[in-house]
Order: sequence, then C-alpha cells, then structure tokens
Amino acid sequence: MKIAICDDERVELELISEYCNEWSKSKKDVCIIDIFRSAEEFLFNYEDVKDYEVLFLDIQMRELNGMALAKKLRSFGEDMIIVFITGDKDYVFEGYKVQALDYILKPINKERLFNILDKVSECTKKKEDFLFVNCNGAKHKIRQLDICSIESIGHESILHMIDKEIVCKKGISLLENEVKKEYFYRCHRSYLVNLSKISTISKREVILEDGLNVPIARGKWEALNKAYLDFYRGVICG
Repeated sequence: MKIAICDDERVELELISEYCNEWSKSKKDVCIIDIFRSAEEFLFNYEDVKDYEVLFLDIQMRELNGMALAKKLRSFGEDMIIVFITGDKDYVFEGYKVQALDYILKPINKERLFNILDKVSECTKKKEDFLFVNCNGAKHKIRQLDICSIESIGHESILHMIDKEIVCKKGISLLENEVKKEYFYRCHRSYLVNLSKISTISKREVILEDGLNVPIARGKWEALNKAYLDFYRGVICG
C-alpha cells in the first residue's frame, strides 16, 4: 500500500507514520509512506507521483487547508482514498462533499487508525496490481508482490514465487514494463528481482526469500544497492 500523510504538525506526522508501519508489519505486507508538511508540498510532489492508495490529510493547516486540497484533487479527477485528520468534529461532515472514506480525531488513537487501514486495504484490493500471463493455454492472474524474481529464458520468462514457478510466453523486457517500478529492479539482463523479497545482497549476487541466488551484472551493484536502500527507507522511515 502506498500512503501519503499530510499534516503541518511534525509530531502527528511521525506518530501516524509509526502506526502505519506497525500495521504493515502486523499484516506482513509492504507499506511505502511519504510525508508532507503542507498541502503545497503535497501538490508540488503530485506533479510526479499520482499513485497513492490513501491520503491521510489534516484539515486545519496553514495556507492551503486540507479541505481545499481535497477539493482540488477531486477536481483533477483523482480518486485516491482520503482520510481526514482533525481536532474538531464540526469539520467531519464537510468530508462527505469530497467523498472522504473516514476521519480520525486528534489525539490519534492507534486502534482507530488500524481499523481504518483495514478498511483502506479492503477498498484497494480491487485496484491491486496483478500480472496477467499465459501458461500452457491458460491465463493466470498473479499478484506482483508474490513474485520473487522474473527470469528470462529465450523469448519466454519464468516467474519465481515462494511455492511455485510459472513459465509464461512474455519476454522479460515486456514484463519489465508491466511491473511496478518501485518493487522490481533489473539487476541482470536475464533477471528482474523484487526488492521486497531480497534476503541478502553481496557484490556478485542477490539471495531471495525463495532461496534463489540471482547474479548481479557488472556495474549494477551500486544502483541495485541504492534502489534497495531507497525502497526500505520508504517502507520504514516514511
């Protein structure tokens, strides 16, 4: 789940980010968290990043407030889930005007936030990223986060998962364009690896959670290591 948190109070930002990470670990799933200290900062970033599943948005902020930001996003046709953060119940009913999913009253209650994240997770399952591949005349729908690596075999590819492998008719370059870039990295001409499934990185190879050792092409180690660190900074630090 990709989460944005927008609040001009640093303590609230850090607390919500911490609770989101706790929820993520309890569900054994990946959360990527970006934090913003103003609506203006979020809008500036929005030009380049528009794939958040949920925005936790403080209503009462200086300059552009949260309700105004929500109205702007809806006017752009953005359908991300919005959850309002507020210290005043009187603002809650305005949320219906921008189709907000829910709201959280300050001070933030962890159990309440966990319940909302469960609700968000249910809503986003329908939008979850899958690969659709053909294998032995049958079409398979595969959750991208379940794939440990993709290996090129001639004009076909093997999708390696923890408990199975699927050979598909698509080449690795085509699949590279279909998978989410924040999860997968091309460490070798014959391999795409899922950054969330890496157990160990050495100078010459990656060891994945399914036990597969994947070679790292010459000159790729530094870029792979940076992609891996950036991925986990997003997951852990927000």
